[in-house]
Amino acid sequence: MAANGRVSGTGTPEVDKEYLSAVEGAKKQVETLLEQTRCVPLFLRLAYHDAMTYDGTTKTGGANGSIRVQRELDHAGNESLSSALDLLEPIKAQYQVLTYAGMR
Repeated sequence: MAANGRVSGTGTPEVDKEYLSAVEGAKKQVETLLEQTRCVPLFLRLAYHDAMTYDGTTKTGGANGSIRVQRELDHAGNESLSSALDLLEPIKAQYQVLTYAGMR
């Protein structure tokens, strides 16, 4: 199902203009953030650690934004990743239509 909950007659998800606009706006802000803070390695680590939660047996986890849950952040391997989330939070707050998974 699409971000707006609709599927076309051909079964293709339809994405509304508000969602597409939010994606573009957030993308530009994240790019600016990366240029200004030089935190690319930290963000790569954040995305990698979120994706590493995938369990092939149960087909659960993965790059779904669960890294923001305190239980995940408390894992020793995720030390200091909360600082990356803190940098992203103001951008996420501006674009409520986007998911946390989409912000990684």
